[in-house]
Amino acid sequence: MAKRERFRWQEEHVAYFCEIVPGHSQDEVSDMFEDRFGVRLSVSQVKNAKMRYHVRSGTNGGQFKPGQKAWNKGVPASEWMSPEAMERCKASRYQPGNVPLNAKAFKVGDERVNADGYTEVKIAELTSKEVKKVWKPKHLIVWEREHGCKVPDGHAVVFADQDKSNFDPSNLVAIKRSDLVQINRMGLAYHDPESLRVCLAIIELNRVTRNRQLTPRACSQCGAEFTPTFPSQRRCRSCIDSEQSFRRSQANRDRDEKRKEHPNG
Repeated sequence: MAKRERFRWQEEHVAYFCEIVPGHSQDEVSDMFEDRFGVRLSVSQVKNAKMRYHVRSGTNGGQFKPGQKAWNKGVPASEWMSPEAMERCKASRYQPGNVPLNAKAFKVGDERVNADGYTEVKIAELTSKEVKKVWKPKHLIVWEREHGCKVPDGHAVVFADQDKSNFDPSNLVAIKRSDLVQINRMGLAYHDPESLRVCLAIIELNRVTRNRQLTPRACSQCGAEFTPTFPSQRRCRSCIDSEQSFRRSQANRDRDEKRKEHPNG
């Protein structure tokens, strides 16, 4: 079996890739890239390139979209399950007021360490449907008690010294989740509050630098002014979408012509 030749990214590949990723799924990106350069990108290649060139599609893949309902919501089980399947499910159904055995072993105020190494505190008994949360991370409880408020939306509380058993209030720092993602992505290391502040300063500097590179510019194709979504973007979104639509239409016409020439092929 012949070994697949390694694909080497050139500047034109990167520029076109960054143009087509926003708003398109991985399969769509692979199709458009193949139409343009004759190279089919694998799922892992698309994923790695998106991370390497800092572009996002903005799509959610197979996830439910806000407001989307499950196909069987409100539909009686008898309409989409066989009588045999319904009978098999009866033995494993939770009955009203039933409490899991592992929940009975702990009292309110007891602590446990979860699989990720975080200490959790039991804050309520699972006695009714109104109780939505039984366990809460201890470091969140300590931070909220110290600051007198809830952790702000979009923030996470981290251990400045990386020790998940050190609940000293000075060791618990609330930072933006987006900043935490960048710290992990860039491989920045911190071991105390001071080094954590340095990491956050680096993230902010990178953000300011990138924003300055995204200044409005004239489209190289139509001349209209637009705000780019990545530093090397030279064409506006309308021109990019128009070309993609034309290429897809041309590819469909070529495919139809081939089918007419070889109806049995």
